[in-house]
Amino acid sequence: MRAGHDPFPTAAILRNSGVVGADGVAADEALPEEYSLMAKCYFGEGEEVMERLVDEFKEALREEGITTPDYPHFYVKLLRSGKLHVNTSVKVVKNYLRQFGSYPSYFNDVLPFHKSDHVFKDLLHTIMPYRDKHGRRVYIYRSGVWDPDNVTFEQGFATGYKILEMVSLEPKTQVAGITVVFDGRGFSFKQFSSVSLENQLVVINLVQQGFPLWFRSFHVVNAPMLFSVGYNILKPFVADEYKENIHFHSSYKSLHEHVDPEALPEEYGGTAGPFENSNCQKAIQEFEDYFQEVQEMAANNKGKF
Repeated sequence: MRAGHDPFPTAAILRNSGVVGADGVAADEALPEEYSLMAKCYFGEGEEVMERLVDEFKEALREEGITTPDYPHFYVKLLRSGKLHVNTSVKVVKNYLRQFGSYPSYFNDVLPFHKSDHVFKDLLHTIMPYRDKHGRRVYIYRSGVWDPDNVTFEQGFATGYKILEMVSLEPKTQVAGITVVFDGRGFSFKQFSSVSLENQLVVINLVQQGFPLWFRSFHVVNAPMLFSVGYNILKPFVADEYKENIHFHSSYKSLHEHVDPEALPEEYGGTAGPFENSNCQKAIQEFEDYFQEVQEMAANNKGKF
């Protein structure tokens, strides 16, 4: 699979309420052949499987008393996050919803969308309108750019959550997942002392079990000594399967062995133009109604488990 440009989704992806087909989505959102093969490899996804599983999954959610937005696309997203195992997907949904109830302050700035304007302006993070050779979106977080006096950790988290929530609606991303690049350039004691253990554990929980999206690999560049200190503190909380996919790079050449330059900004030796996030911010604006639905879902299921 070749790296290449891929525009962000529009709200039409949600308005499509057609019957789920054999590949798991309505006809005009069908997976390209290479992603269908990937879905079969990862999840055992095949003809006629998804339509049956959606019905089983909806029934399992009803038995648990869980209410969700009722359109096929959303059920497919959740099923893929659980490798098409209904019981596992129910657990994913519970963990996903539990995040909102357990850490409400981290989601206070999700709506209205203008609350995140200053976070985007600071260029802390973005997701690329390109895919790497594995078909994955590339999410980049620049920890050294973060100014705790201007953006609280919770505000930065809420903005990152919105970026991830948007791309989790893409059928291709539901299958391929994302690649994360974590940039430590400029990270100093000011940022280090502004991150609590709870902050870090909330992020770990989101990645490992609290969000319906596959985080396939993590790449750390420009890591200062403080990163090693922080990582050693967190290591006991990181599952082995994730530890195996965390890579520290001493150069961008090393990074490029894993993440194609075509999918990276020029700041990382890439060819995709300068680092910017206005395109993903603009794309997210289309989904305000969807985020309202998700928050209503969280409220409706609060305290159930």
